[in-house]
Amino acid sequence: MKKAALIKERAKESCQDCGVKQPLDAHHCYYTTMRQAYEPWEYPLSALRALCRPCHVRREQTEIRLRAFAASLTSDQLDALRPALSHATYWYETAAVFSFLSALGPEERHLQAAMQILRDARNEHD
Repeated sequence: MKKAALIKERAKESCQDCGVKQPLDAHHCYYTTMRQAYEPWEYPLSALRALCRPCHVRREQTEIRLRAFAASLTSDQLDALRPALSHATYWYETAAVFSFLSALGPEERHLQAAMQILRDARNEHD
């Protein structure tokens, strides 16, 4: 079975970003360095997502902006980011974690509002 077909089947023929059922692309979330030289079909399944065309275009732009932000961080900060997000999403749903982070701002009231998001999400989870 071709890798792209496997990715689409794993996603139950729905876009993994928006959920629509329309023709899907197999999106590579990252590419290796030239030294590793993977062919597109050699990437692990975890490196691929099934996306509809509009989400595929949007995701490519989003990933470029994320890589630009990542350039401002040190390697140690990048290494700390993954487990920090993983631990947070262990305790709270992913949407609540990102709502919390988005609500943070420069004033105390922003912190209080962000904390309330997590408190509400934790209560819903219990």
